[in-house]
Amino acid sequence: MTKPLLYCSIFILLFSSCSKDEVKGPSQEAIIAKEAMDLVNSIKEAYMAQDEEKIKQMISSEQVLKDLSFSGGPVTSSPTSLEFLFRWIDIYNSKGGEVTVADVYVSWKGLWKKDSKEIEQKGLALFVLEGRPFKLKKILRENPFVRP
Repeated sequence: MTKPLLYCSIFILLFSSCSKDEVKGPSQEAIIAKEAMDLVNSIKEAYMAQDEEKIKQMISSEQVLKDLSFSGGPVTSSPTSLEFLFRWIDIYNSKGGEVTVADVYVSWKGLWKKDSKEIEQKGLALFVLEGRPFKLKKILRENPFVRP
C-alpha cells in the first residue's frame, strides 16, 4: 500500500515542480524595433506599388520624396522585385531625449526592368527614422529606391 502512495507522490511532485515560469512580454526596445521594421516594409510596398501618396504619409519632408525616384520625368524603369534583409537597428533619443530615433540598417537586392532588360542591384541602406510614430527622415548609403 505504501509503494503506490510513494509512486503517486513522486509523480505529483515531479509534475508540480515543472510548472512554467511567468511569460514576459517583449521589451520596449523590441516593440520600437518592430515598429521601425514595419515602417520600412510599408515604404517598400508603397514604392513597389508606385503609391506616392501613401509614401508622403510615411516621410518627414519633401526632400525624402525626391530621393525615391518618383519625382520628375517619365518612368524609364520599373521595379519588379525588391527584397530587404534587416541587419541592425540602433534606437536612441536625440535632442535632449525628446525625440526617438531609429537607425535601420537593411541589406537589399532589387530587380528592375528597363526597356527589355532586367537590371539587378544590391546594397546596404541606412534608414533614419524619427519621432513616434516614426517617419522616414533620410536614407543614407545605397538607396534601394533609386532606379537604375
